[in-house]
Amino acid sequence: MMLRIESLCLKAIKEDAASNYPDEGCGLLLGSDGPEKEIGRMVKEFFPTPNRWEDEEKRRRFSITASDFLAAEIKAQERGLEIIGIYHSHPDHKPIPSDYDLEKAWPFYSYLIVEVVKGQIGSMASWRLLGDRTKFTFEDLLVEPKP
Repeated sequence: MMLRIESLCLKAIKEDAASNYPDEGCGLLLGSDGPEKEIGRMVKEFFPTPNRWEDEEKRRRFSITASDFLAAEIKAQERGLEIIGIYHSHPDHKPIPSDYDLEKAWPFYSYLIVEVVKGQIGSMASWRLLGDRTKFTFEDLLVEPKP
C-alpha cells in the first residue's frame, strides 16, 4: 500500500503540526483512491481542522467534529475529490498509532502521523487500519511535486 502526497500539501501539514505544538494538530486529506497498481491513493489537498478535544489532553488526543467532516466533504466534492485520510501530529512522540488511535480509527482511511519534537518536525508515517480493526499496517509514503 502506498500513499502519494503532493509536496505543497505535505508542507501545509508540517506547518499545521508545528503551529499546534505542544497540542496535537489534525486535519483531513483530500484526494483520489485509484487502483493500487496504477496511480494508487493520492493526496491533492489538505483540509486543516481545529483540534476540538476539550481539555488539557489535547497534547495526547485530537477530535474532528462531524461538522468539520461535512465541510471537508463538501469541499472535496466541489473539486471532484474525496476524503481519503486523516492527519494528526504526535507531540514529542514517534509517529506510531497509539492504542487510542486504534480504538477510534476507521478502516479505509490513511492515517498520516507527524512527529513534532520540541516544536520541530520529526519523522512521519502513514498507516491503514485493517478491515477487521485489529491493527494498523504501514503504508509507504511518496512525496511528489505539484504538477
